[in-house]
Amino acid sequence: MKRRLFPTILLGSFLLSSAVSTANVSAKTIGSGGVKDGGATATALLIAAAFQFALEEGFLGFPFHSGPDECRNLRRYNSTRAVLERAESGQDAALKELHHFINASSMNRNCVRSITAGFFGDIESKLDDFIASTRESDPQPEPPSFDYAQPLIFDVQFYSDTYPDLKQAFGSDFSAATEHWIKQGLPNEGRRGSREFDVQFYLDTYPDLKQAFGSDFSAATEHWIKQGLPNEGRRGSREFDVQFYLDTYPDLKQAFGSDFSAATEHWIKQGLPNEGRRGSREFDVQFYLDTHSDLKQAFGNNFIAAFDHWIKQGLPNEGRRGSDEL
Repeated sequence: MKRRLFPTILLGSFLLSSAVSTANVSAKTIGSGGVKDGGATATALLIAAAFQFALEEGFLGFPFHSGPDECRNLRRYNSTRAVLERAESGQDAALKELHHFINASSMNRNCVRSITAGFFGDIESKLDDFIASTRESDPQPEPPSFDYAQPLIFDVQFYSDTYPDLKQAFGSDFSAATEHWIKQGLPNEGRRGSREFDVQFYLDTYPDLKQAFGSDFSAATEHWIKQGLPNEGRRGSREFDVQFYLDTYPDLKQAFGSDFSAATEHWIKQGLPNEGRRGSREFDVQFYLDTHSDLKQAFGNNFIAAFDHWIKQGLPNEGRRGSDEL
């Protein structure tokens, strides 16, 4: 009502002064001995126009008689009817216009609801159908800016085989296992997702990261991918230290220099599975196989299987040696 108060006062003053002017004009005209209604007629027209404007803008505090109460004024009522009439065609563009119009304000929404109840019946159902079809065709939300399932930090087969509870829960449902890693395993439990990266080892090895991230495993993982590995050559697990890897093999040092990411890729795709190269001081897969005849018989030259055995069984449960130095 505060918004209307000043215009209403102006309008009241205008109407009052117009009425006085009309009376004065009429008195002068009659006093001169004739009846001339030109001035009075013009003033009356001005009053009528002002009254119409006040009604349309809702300044008089009551709705226009030909529009529903919810529309508040004739201008909104007419604009709403125009939008609805276009939407009645069922065309997507018109329905989209109506959709935006309704969401623009609660007044628009109330006006539409009032009018459709009396004149347009099925508009709302058409709009519902349109919104449903729009939702179906809308592009999917963009994935998170950081991919927590990228190969350097997550191997779903390794993840599933490393944790018996996950193997029992998900079996070979790798999609469910991956979802568990992203939503629970990494952020809440700090589980290990790959041979190359163990987030709890990473935090425990570097006090500056422990101080910076605490138990924010997701942030620590992101740090290794974006900064720790590519720019600083930090090691991500007990079994793989990229700087050790480069320093141990001159051919790799010559090939990759200080490109730690490329050297890590080599380890994953070639160095470990095909050549059985050593990735850290703590673990030498060929030593492991040559030292333990039962493992040599079980795995032969399957370096990945032997590597995984040491992580899951050989070190934690049997305390087997993983290198000549340790």
